[in-house]
Amino acid sequence: MKMSFSTLVLGALPAGMASTQTTNLNTVGWNPDTLQDIRNLLAGDSLPEWAQGAKDELSSEAASRMSLPGRREGVGTGPWTVDGQGPDPPADGTSTSHDYHTVSGYYWPCYATCPSKFTHCAQGWDQDLHDGECDAASGIPWIKHDGFLRDENLEDLYTMINMMDTAEVLALAWWLLPEHDVTFAQTAVEVLRAWFWDESTGMEPRLEYGGAQPGIYNGTAGASIAFSYRLGTRLSDTMELLKTADADVWTAADAAGWADWSGRWVEWMTTSEFGRIELGAVGNHATFLYSHKLAMAKATGDDALVLDVVAGLRTREAGSLAWQIEPSGEMPIETARPTSKTYSIMNLNGLFLLGVAVENACRGLSCSSDWDWSWEVTSETSGEWDAYENTVAGCKWKETISNPSTVQDCKTSCLEHAECNAVVSRQTEKYGLYQCYLQKCLGTAYDHSATDPPTQPWDWKWTSHHYVAPPEVGTGSVRKALDFVLPYATGSKSWSEDFPYSLDGSNTSRDLALPLRIAAGKYDDYAYEADISLVDPLDWFSYTFDSLLFPPPGSL
Repeated sequence: MKMSFSTLVLGALPAGMASTQTTNLNTVGWNPDTLQDIRNLLAGDSLPEWAQGAKDELSSEAASRMSLPGRREGVGTGPWTVDGQGPDPPADGTSTSHDYHTVSGYYWPCYATCPSKFTHCAQGWDQDLHDGECDAASGIPWIKHDGFLRDENLEDLYTMINMMDTAEVLALAWWLLPEHDVTFAQTAVEVLRAWFWDESTGMEPRLEYGGAQPGIYNGTAGASIAFSYRLGTRLSDTMELLKTADADVWTAADAAGWADWSGRWVEWMTTSEFGRIELGAVGNHATFLYSHKLAMAKATGDDALVLDVVAGLRTREAGSLAWQIEPSGEMPIETARPTSKTYSIMNLNGLFLLGVAVENACRGLSCSSDWDWSWEVTSETSGEWDAYENTVAGCKWKETISNPSTVQDCKTSCLEHAECNAVVSRQTEKYGLYQCYLQKCLGTAYDHSATDPPTQPWDWKWTSHHYVAPPEVGTGSVRKALDFVLPYATGSKSWSEDFPYSLDGSNTSRDLALPLRIAAGKYDDYAYEADISLVDPLDWFSYTFDSLLFPPPGSL
């Protein structure tokens, strides 16, 4: 039997795949070389034990998803659309039924009591958070009970999760497993088309109405975590696989629709008010936002955005490594949460996947060596002030100083203030300095507004001054962060004892398996791989497709 060159080099091609496209994968969350190696492996007659279970599970799960079932409560059969369930967003003159809309999941009506489904009501639900007037009809004012997720008004979120899970597993099964025919790819494209770029059903590429707080906000910037966490790199990577299909599966219209939607989505993330606010995101919100931005920047060919995101990861941003991870490895933003163990492990997954995303997104770019798995702050530096002439920062006002002597005096007053890292000065050439406004900015979310340069001696000149604080030596190490959590996950330390306010100290630690797998390879330390059996004693991880996409070190 004769074999084509593409079969010899690439392994068996999935039905409906154009062979000329398989070497041009532009995936970010999944290493393109590893994807190819895994497909070659799965095309063989016999599989190693570590791959067999995950392959069988992927095949079975994909087959069960072909009928597009709803896998979450309240989610019907697909293909799914953003306007097919739940209430429409508030009618404010700009919203449409194509806008994604949810109410913040941790917010409850003022009259709510802790539901019996939660086992930790006595420990974490504070019924005294509100003791004033309460509207029995609207529930206003709604109250935040962190750690207690309210399912109502999250229909768009749950449907989006179901949509993404389905499209991803169908695309992976088609691309990786030779026994799955092109109908798996066709169904995945159908699902994605309906949600994103179909003219009659597609979602508006913006999140103006997610995370609403009734009576206060129609939407909040923090709702971006729903997409950066749930879509992350998965959305664009799934598209990359499907783009290798024949033209009757991934059509020219699909390519144009996706290019238009993704381009407008990146524009919204980088220029909208909510997008600018999220520049100040911290903790896991920042971690997953960075990965999602890298993936979408790569998908839209925006190399400048890739370089900008990577440049800020170590120390520049409010959510950068140095500000997330203490010298001990603790991630204080996560450990302060009521479900601190869950959030710490979730953020570790995000940080290790972020490192992988940087490596893949930077291929061929000048940032290819900018992610160092062993990096941490190693030397002391001094803080410095950056000045932006003819701008007014839009950060949170703290204090006004009238008739100060010098801008330096304003800066000194700012640093003496408990919450100040920015000064906006107002002066004229003729009369000198008039006022300074002390502000608190989140990271580099300065929200500058341009002002006209002065042309006359009496014209106002505005300047925004921002203090960039130095990071502490020893901060920023993702390995330290993993090593901090690991003893709790393996049972040698007690999360409940060291974090007694946490509601989830006894929860499973099996989600630490993926960071351990990645760490074993990146640090060339098999001890991390061996620890997987300790955090996942029921061997759950071996049957996930992550265990295929991130194979054991040295197995390929």
